[in-house]
This record gives sequence, C-alpha cells and structure tokens, in this order.
Amino acid sequence: MIKIAMLQIGLKRLYDTVKHNHEKFYNELRKKYELKIYDFYRESADPECPYKESGPTQLYDLKKAISYVEEEFVIKMRSDIYLTDTAIRTILKYIDDILQGQLNIAFFGIDFMNGGEEHAAIETEWFNPKSKLKHNKVVDHVIVFKKSSIPLKAQVNKMLNKMPKVRSGNVFFTSLISDRKKTKNISTQIYKVIQHYDNISNYILFSTWISNNKKYSKSAAWILNNKDTINQF
Repeated sequence: MIKIAMLQIGLKRLYDTVKHNHEKFYNELRKKYELKIYDFYRESADPECPYKESGPTQLYDLKKAISYVEEEFVIKMRSDIYLTDTAIRTILKYIDDILQGQLNIAFFGIDFMNGGEEHAAIETEWFNPKSKLKHNKVVDHVIVFKKSSIPLKAQVNKMLNKMPKVRSGNVFFTSLISDRKKTKNISTQIYKVIQHYDNISNYILFSTWISNNKKYSKSAAWILNNKDTINQF
C-alpha cells in the first residue's frame, strides 16, 4: 500500500468545528493508502519563525515540516477549512495523477484570484504553464505534492529571501513548483471556516465566509440565490 504523509500545519483555528470533516477525508484516503499524520498545528505562532506576514510564515512552516517527513507523497492541510464531498472526490482524483507520475503538485481551493467566477466550480483547472510565474497565484487550502519535486534550495529559499511585495500564501506557495507542465491549480468547493457553528451546512459555511469579504461581492450574489445547489456540492 502506498504511503502518504498528511501535514497538518499552521495555527489551530476552529479545528474542533471541522475536525469531523477532516476525519471524513482522512478515512477516504485510508481506503486506498497508508496514511501517516504529522500534526504540526499550533496554538500560537512559532517563536523560531523570523516572519510576521502570512505568506512567508506559511511557507516557512511547510519547509520546516517537510524536514520531518519520510514519505514521498505529501498532503498539506490547514486547520480552518471544510471540504465538501465534491472537493474530496476531486482531490482523490488528482492524488492518483501524482502517484502515477503525471503531476508533481496540485493546489486546491476556490480560485477567486485569476479572473474567473469560480464560486460555482466543482472542478476547474487553472494554471498557464507558459506564462511567467510571477503573474500566477495558486489556491492553497490543500496542496498535494511529491516531496522530491519540491525545489527547496533553488526556489523556496529564494522566495523567502526575496520577500515579494504581495506576501500571501497564494504567491509564496508558487515556489513549490518545479515543472509548470506537471502543475495543476484546481478550483473546487473548499470553504474557509471563520467562526464556530453548532449546525454546519455547505451553504452556511460558504455564505458566511464570502459575506465577510467585500472582494467577493459577485460571488455573494450568486451564493444567496443558490442555496440548494451549494448544499448538494
């Protein structure tokens, strides 16, 4: 059975709210793979981390965590996300592509960044392998990759030393890409959890998250009128 490492990294935000959802994903993985969980979730910031901004801190956390991983195939999860059934099925499909050598890395989340209206996407691929990397951003709620493909010295360290103006994880995680032709950026129904809920549904999570961010006003209008569709994701 193929071994896969699950890297739980970053601050432990609202994890009790979504832990059952993450376990559902892990149990699906265990049906096909030997899963080893590396729990690096933290209650507070890493005192050894020299960065304060989100992007470099997240990349630093990942770089540090990878040094403990023995497995070749790795999944990076953050604590404050919720995976719909469609997202789980989508991620499992791309994991197979990575295990078979067709891909080195795949990024998952809802892509609001690259000009599309992906709020309704069950699975949309977006990544232009011919464009200059600095013009691309990646979604980063879940990342699946081959450890041996990650250019730690050539690009990860360079990114951390360079410190670009945009300091989000969407930019910093592009440094994990070694071969653009073996990279996929997948927009799928993964929601960021921003508060505790006694009762969870796809619609409640999605609508609350988006309504708290003015950048997503177009998506908010669609979400308001598509409750049944969202709950079926």
